[in-house]
Amino acid sequence: MTAHPNIDPQIGELMTFRADWKKPWLRYGVTDSEGTQSVDVEIELPFLSMMHDMAITATHSILLDLVAYDFSMLSRGYRMPLRWRDDLEARLGVIPRHGGKIRWFEVAPCFTQHVVNA
Repeated sequence: MTAHPNIDPQIGELMTFRADWKKPWLRYGVTDSEGTQSVDVEIELPFLSMMHDMAITATHSILLDLVAYDFSMLSRGYRMPLRWRDDLEARLGVIPRHGGKIRWFEVAPCFTQHVVNA
């Protein structure tokens, strides 16, 4: 699960994402202030992306799809299998808070681990 789940300070909803080592690689979820999960949707990704944080607005959540895992690095002795690839686009995914079609926006190649605000 995301290292930094986000709580809406107005209504108490909790927004999260869950990344996995196997498909589906990414799920997005919302839990209401009573602890009941109201949204649990799969988000299709072309590869497993290292996502650490996300941003929220009053109506949307923003996912950061910026850098890929490369598991072949583990057999070469690397402990963290993250690899920059110039051939992969960096993008932000904007999804309606309560589920729906995610829209992807290409951004300049970068890596952001923590989000300040949205």
